[in-house]
Amino acid sequence: MSVISEAQVGDKIVVIADFVACKYGEQFEWGCEREFQIGELVEYEDCFKDSKVSQDHLSWQVKFKTTSGDSYNAVQLNFITIDEWGSIVTKVNEQFMK
Repeated sequence: MSVISEAQVGDKIVVIADFVACKYGEQFEWGCEREFQIGELVEYEDCFKDSKVSQDHLSWQVKFKTTSGDSYNAVQLNFITIDEWGSIVTKVNEQFMK
């Protein structure tokens, strides 16, 4: 279940953890950040390995585009495919919303 291996360029992917990020290519700085929230849809653009991060599972970054057309990047663990999201929503509804 990795958005990097399952998504293709242009696919909608879903944010599954709240986080903040600055636009792609910009150094992070409070004041330029944008907040992303669980359930938000973004568009998969690419992935890359951040050589500054020593833990392998945290070093893989997803580059994505918002509805405004701006590009950002964040660790891969913050995203799932829209199909996976649908499966989770269905399962939660079946088990907890009876």
